[in-house]
This record gives sequence, C-alpha cells and structure tokens, in this order.
Amino acid sequence: MFDSLVYNVNIQNQFIYYVFVLLSFLYFLMKYRGNNLCVLLILMFYTGLFVFLSSAINNLYKIFVLFYSFWCTYRRSAWNHTTSYNRIWSGIFILFSVAFFVAVTQSLGNTITIILSQYARYVEIYLLYFLVQNAVFIRHEGRFMLLLLYQLFAVQIFHALIKLILFPGIGFEALVGTLSYIGGGQGTTIPIIGFIVLWFYKQGKLTKYDWLYVIGLLLVGFTTGKRAVWFILPFVIAAFIVYVQGIRLNKYIILGITAIPVVFYFGARLTPTLNPEHKVWGSFDLEYMFDYAETYQFGEEGLSITNNKNVLLSSVGGRLVENDTQTASGRGNATIELFKLIFSGKVNRQDWIGLGFSAMYSTNYGEFLELPLTIKLSYKGAATGMFQSYVTTGILGVITTIIFGFLPFFFIRHKRLSWVLLGITAWEYFMYTGFIFRTPAFMAVFLFVLFYNNQQMEIAQWRKKERKRLQQMENNAYETINHSTRI
Repeated sequence: MFDSLVYNVNIQNQFIYYVFVLLSFLYFLMKYRGNNLCVLLILMFYTGLFVFLSSAINNLYKIFVLFYSFWCTYRRSAWNHTTSYNRIWSGIFILFSVAFFVAVTQSLGNTITIILSQYARYVEIYLLYFLVQNAVFIRHEGRFMLLLLYQLFAVQIFHALIKLILFPGIGFEALVGTLSYIGGGQGTTIPIIGFIVLWFYKQGKLTKYDWLYVIGLLLVGFTTGKRAVWFILPFVIAAFIVYVQGIRLNKYIILGITAIPVVFYFGARLTPTLNPEHKVWGSFDLEYMFDYAETYQFGEEGLSITNNKNVLLSSVGGRLVENDTQTASGRGNATIELFKLIFSGKVNRQDWIGLGFSAMYSTNYGEFLELPLTIKLSYKGAATGMFQSYVTTGILGVITTIIFGFLPFFFIRHKRLSWVLLGITAWEYFMYTGFIFRTPAFMAVFLFVLFYNNQQMEIAQWRKKERKRLQQMENNAYETINHSTRI
C-alpha cells in the first residue's frame, strides 16, 4: 500500500494532504449520494486519491468506474434519446474503436491490462456524452450539475492552499488537487477548465468575488510550478469576455481585463523559470520571459531539428541525444514534424500503428530516447498529446483521436463559444499534454458545456417566440378594440 509515494518530498505531509483529499471526497459523496451521475463525476475527479493508495486499489477503482458508468447509463436509459448527432457520435466511436484495436494488436509492447485500461477512459467519455445529454435535456439537472462542477473546481483551490501550507516554497509538480498524484501537467488544465465552469455558473456576469475564484485557480498552477497557465489563462479569459460574450463591460469586467497584465507580471516573478534569477519573486523581464517560452516550445535556435546522427543538446533536460533519425526539440516542433511526416507520403507501417502504450507510459526518459521512431524527441517531457498518440497508436490513432475528440465541439450551437473551446482543446492536444482527451473528468465538463449551452439557447429562442406571440396577440386585441370603438 502507498507504493507510489513521491519520495523526494515530506512523506508525512503527503499523508496529511491526502487525509484532506479523503475528507472532501467523503463530503461530496454524502452530499450528492442521491444522484448516480453526480457520484460518477465525483469518482472521476478523485483519481489522484486512488493512485496514492496503491496501484492495486487504483486498478480496482478504474474497473469500478467503468462498470458504474455502464450501470448509470442503463439506469437512466440514457441511450433512449436518439438524434442525428447521437448517431454520428456512436459511428465515430466505432471508427475510433476499430482503429484503436487495429493499432494495439499490431504493435508490440501492449499487455491486455494496459490496452483495456487505456480504452476504458474513451468508453467512459463515450458514455458520458449520453449521460450528460440525458441529465440536461430529459431530467433537467443542468443547474444541479453545474453547482457540483463549480464546487469540484473550488475544492481544487482548497487543496492547492493545503499543498502550499504543507510544502511551502517547493513548487513540485506532483499532488495536483484531487485529480493527479504523480504528474503535474493538469496544473495548467485545471485553471482553464475551472474558469469555463465559473463562466457558466455565473452566466458570464463576474463579480469581484469571482475574480478571487480565478486567483485561486491560478494558485493551482503556481503550486505545481506550471508556466503555461500564466500565458494561456489570461487569453482564455479575454476570449470569453470579448469574443464569446461580446463586449458588455461593467466595472468588474473592466477590472478583470486590466488585471491581465498584472497576471503576467506576477506570473513572471513568482515562477522561477520565468525570471533571470530563477527564484520565487525574481525580477520581471518580459524579453527573458518570452525568449524562455519560445525556447521551451520550439527548442534552441538552430537546434530545433536534427538529422543523420547529429548531436543535440536538449534545451530542457540538458541531455545529449544521438541517433540517425529526425529529432525534434520542444513541443511545438514535435507537432510540426509530425504533420510534415503525415503529408510527406513517407509513412511506414510502424508510423501508422505506433509502438504501443508501454513505449510511452512505461519507459523512463533514457529508454524513451532509444525508441525506434521516425520522429524522435530530445526530451520525453516535450511529448504533446498528438505525439503521445503517434507513439502509442501511430498516425492511425492520431487521426481517429482528432475526429473523436473534436467532434462534440461542432455540435455546439453557439458558434463563438464553439471556436473558443476548439482553440483551447487544439492548443492542449497539439501543443501541450493532451490531458483533456484522455481525462473523462475534463471531457465531462466540455460535454456538459455542449448540452447546457444548447439547452439555454433553445430556452432563449422559445422565450423570444413567446414574447413575439404575446405581443402579436396584444396588438390584435388592441386593433379589435379600436375597430369596435369606431363602429
């Protein structure tokens, strides 16, 4: 038990941290125990707790969540709501499933356990589509679910505060709220999705207290040492305020817009890698900040791509890499080179089916550098969501994942919202870690946004028609009275 402790930090404080996580988990289960879909969402948001307990308990947890997803779908008769969009969604999932199993059965390094473990998360996402649709449109549980999601992201802020108290000044990546125990990439994704939930919960009308919620979301990124959140979240906020909503300024919106440069300022000073002194509360140097971001994303100038046994010094890990295939440095170049390979017409069989999940998720940094890939990375940590799909299920997996992952966003009737969400997920898959498509809890939020937004638009259109109908009736009655008076 506890066989995956992060040994480079205070072990006793890790236990204390997860006592608080366990308490919040039990609180949510007690509060929402009467709604099976809410219980399912709570379970999905507490993956970090079960990873902490042990790998055996985590495996049992995964099996339980999968079967509980099927049970909820059956109990709610969620498949009974048939639309053309639903048929498209099911058809694309079948296509994705065929491509998935073709790739994993042809590539090496896949055990039955890891295949089913990876496939299960996509099954859960497929089922969540019907469950959330049923909850919003049939059972009218939209506001109830929105309250739960708002509270689940609020508790991420609470646990970030606990982490800051227990591990002051460390800023290590592990322990990201309730969702992640080992990795830290979700420290960027949680604030972004948390803001989207806040936006819908407050119906786009943010008050000064809501901006404290946003600051709390930034704290999640700060406690994991994440840099991207200081760049991305301000743009997401601006996109919702200016583009999705259309400019409807009030004093709190103006306050939020003017706070964006302040976020950049404090982000640079509070994140050691974003200031020249490499320490918390270092100096603010905008040129250094953007140079670092460019180098991290695309590698050192002149060393971003190497071929034919060139020696490359990784700009991130400081490792020397030598091989006779093409090596990309940085997340941006990883995606760019993959697109070049796809459209080059020089794709081999291995490129199509990949190397299997073990190649990506069971290798250390040194072993990853030795993988026989046509496109290699100078540093495993630079593997974007797209590159991970390429390694595990090949280009076949990349194509079907893109179709399956992005499809729901085209069902959103609010086109401006649709484009913003597409932009967020595209950045996260092509230029970051790809957590959104692989995490049922995150996809549950986006699926909820899809159906809740569509429902609200239908309600708004119905109200508009009713007002028009009532106005017409009033006008007709007025004309009748006038006609009678003249007679």
